Order: sequence, then C-alpha cells, then structure tokens
Amino acid sequence: MRYRRPPQILVTCILELRNIRTKLQVPELYQIMGLIMLKINMKKVKHKLHCFC
Repeated sequence: MRYRRPPQILVTCILELRNIRTKLQVPELYQIMGLIMLKINMKKVKHKLHCFC
C-alpha cells in the first residue's frame, strides 16, 4: 500500500525530525524519546492503578 501523496503535516514532521537529529547528538535524541515513552507508560500505569483502586 502506497500513498499517492503523503499529507503535508507528515512531510513537515519528518523534515523537523531530520533537522532535530542533525542538531542534536544521537544519545540526546534517544534520551528525549525515552522520556516521552516513560511519560506515556506512566500515564498507562496510573490509569491501570486507578482502575484497580
């Protein structure tokens, strides 16, 4: 499955990510990604805890 034309927002996001990746060092990028993932996981954990309580 291939899109005829990717949405403009997606293109912008990819370009932004490329810019960030060139500006930052790779470990720093992983650190940021890790923090985002941690926040998402914490939200899920809190939600699960809230359900059990």
